[in-house]
Amino acid sequence: MPDRSAVTCPDLTKKQFLFLARKLGCFSKRSLLDVSHAGDWVADATRRHGAIEGIAELAKEVPAENVTVGSPAGSISQAAHSMHRVLVRDISVFQSEEMTPETTIALANLLSCLKPRGRMVIPVSAVDGTEHELWKQRLSGFPGRLTSRIYKTNVLDYASLTFVLRGIHEIPVLEFAIDRKPISRIDWHRFAREAVMARMENSNAAA
Repeated sequence: MPDRSAVTCPDLTKKQFLFLARKLGCFSKRSLLDVSHAGDWVADATRRHGAIEGIAELAKEVPAENVTVGSPAGSISQAAHSMHRVLVRDISVFQSEEMTPETTIALANLLSCLKPRGRMVIPVSAVDGTEHELWKQRLSGFPGRLTSRIYKTNVLDYASLTFVLRGIHEIPVLEFAIDRKPISRIDWHRFAREAVMARMENSNAAA
């Protein structure tokens, strides 16, 4: 189980997860890859006709058919350019503030799943919190743009999903948007290697 004191992506409740999945287009035919510790709630979103797949580090029960078990730092089954959005939640490779090769490889794998102009979405405690600088460092070396935004409930949300959205007001997130030009998985890993090498050189120079 991850060290909860080191969590850099705050936990979402099930209602918040479904709300965010809806805002990201999961229920209007935009494909979503959910990356989490246990793969919880992916099956529920599927039953609601969501276009969703999951990567779970440790499934508590028998995982849904569209949830693979493992770390994104290893090999992943999702094809390159297959997802409109990637949602990064509570998974151990991102629970430490250490900048490790595994962290960078995991990002390369996940970013390679995105379609051109896709986005990686990371829930945070605040848009101007310490997580912003941490993710800026993690994503340095990868082509894309990191921004912050807040997903808020509106009148239409409450009218259409009152029960699900009760108690939800806003969810701050960081979003890393990639360009419209397709980038191969091999090139994403090249960016990862170059980023790791640059950090090693900087570390050696500072020693």
